Amino acid sequence: MDADAIARAKALLHSANWSDKAWGAYFSAGLRSEELNDALIEELRLAAPLRYSSGGGEEALVQSLLDALIQSGKVVPTDALLPFAQQRRPEALILLARDTGNEETLLDLRKEKLNEEEWLLVSNLLFHMRSSRFFASILQEKTITHAFEIYDADGIEGGVGGGSGGGGGAYRDSVLQFPKGFPPVGKYQLLTYPQAGDVVAAEGPKTVYYRRTVMAGPIFWGNPGSELQPEMRLMEYMVAIGGPYARGIFQQADIFRWQGAGQAESLMKARLQAQVEGIKGFIKIAEEGGWSGASGVSLRITPVVHDNRRDTHEALPTVAAVEFTLE
Repeated sequence: MDADAIARAKALLHSANWSDKAWGAYFSAGLRSEELNDALIEELRLAAPLRYSSGGGEEALVQSLLDALIQSGKVVPTDALLPFAQQRRPEALILLARDTGNEETLLDLRKEKLNEEEWLLVSNLLFHMRSSRFFASILQEKTITHAFEIYDADGIEGGVGGGSGGGGGAYRDSVLQFPKGFPPVGKYQLLTYPQAGDVVAAEGPKTVYYRRTVMAGPIFWGNPGSELQPEMRLMEYMVAIGGPYARGIFQQADIFRWQGAGQAESLMKARLQAQVEGIKGFIKIAEEGGWSGASGVSLRITPVVHDNRRDTHEALPTVAAVEFTLE
């Protein structure tokens, strides 16, 4: 390894000039020296007060350091990354993904307002850790329902109604450019639909990738990520943990003909109790697969009744939600 090149990069990193520091980071990324990697981490810690900078040399310096550390393959201490977890979230999460001992940090980050790609990256890391608290969290977060479609006794007409909606946040692209005199710097985005050259950030039921865009001049930049679809994503983790069996356990539906309020109430209560037993069966499968953390978690099944009868003179029974605690 070129000792002179390492010494030059290190001297630039320790310069008082932000442009020199950025060039030191740029050269360090290519040299892949353990000594330089440690120096990059030291400079990242010193740059923490610049974390809220937007534009100018301060932002260029911070981005240069994060870019160099990502390219180095270095595991960066969590405490050095946390100051940048808000304003430089893609870069911070890419680096956090290399550390297998940061469960507490990931659990805290997962509670913050994240876009879908960020939420998936954090959740994928906890999934691979088989985090018991992650398992408990997704059980509590998952909406559990049981839909009852009730028709007249003389036959079922029509179909089960339903609808879905979705949306995305609008944003404007902005021109991003660092000052002259700074090196080409990589800026990162997280995505779930990769193209050639994208890199895996965290594998999971829905794998997250990252893309590096080199800022050698002004670029259009506006990537807030996708809107989180928690119910769909939570179900993907349930299936990954307990198999396809999970899909029919957490959202069930029954269709039956009306034979009086007493019969309807009895049937709905029986089906809700059967769903409770099904969920307990899912938990057993999960535990056999090495997943703990469910004991003591309280769950709630919400019945949703759709009255499709033509003759509605007899009122539907009121069936309460079922609440239970896992053992």
